[in-house]
Amino acid sequence: MLVQRHAQHARGFGSIGMSLAHTQTDPDDHDSSAFETGGAMAQLVQQSVGSQAIRAAALQAVAALPQSASRKQKADAVWHWVHTHMTLVPHEELACEFAGRCDGQAQFLMSPELALRVGKGDCAIYTPLVCSMLFSVGVPCRMIPVAADSTDRRRLSHVYAAAVLEDGSLYPLDASHGPRPGWQTPTPRREVWPVFGLPLW
Repeated sequence: MLVQRHAQHARGFGSIGMSLAHTQTDPDDHDSSAFETGGAMAQLVQQSVGSQAIRAAALQAVAALPQSASRKQKADAVWHWVHTHMTLVPHEELACEFAGRCDGQAQFLMSPELALRVGKGDCAIYTPLVCSMLFSVGVPCRMIPVAADSTDRRRLSHVYAAAVLEDGSLYPLDASHGPRPGWQTPTPRREVWPVFGLPLW
């Protein structure tokens, strides 16, 4: 029932010091697979804290804002930067291209640094990128997994970031599928996962 996870280098990128991971989904235990994937995503964000590449991208995103900018203003800027600089690609294609897993059964993950380099990903790649950029400009972040599949409203099938605003409220930042910052998909099941603190696995 546990999801197998390992790190490797991306094909064609050589030894660039950026980690990749792919998680093998368990078709019989969707929640365990989702929790394991969430834990791996949180770990990738943690490892990206202090990254010069992430910091540079985040500063570029908020460059037009005043020093007194609110967390919401910074979150909006990060959402727009990621939304316009990244291309949405199904996870099946990513797993096949980078990990050689072309059976459609693997959830592929990559570090936020590598996501910047390749410029594409799915929601599980966008979310760590958004969170790492937010943390680098002083905005706390949570991960929001949701049941977005209309054929199975119990299974956690999508994830996005949410900024923690000054009043403690969560501000959704679905940069992969959302039409604007603050939007979130209607769903009967939505959870809030930390990036630091309580482990998910």
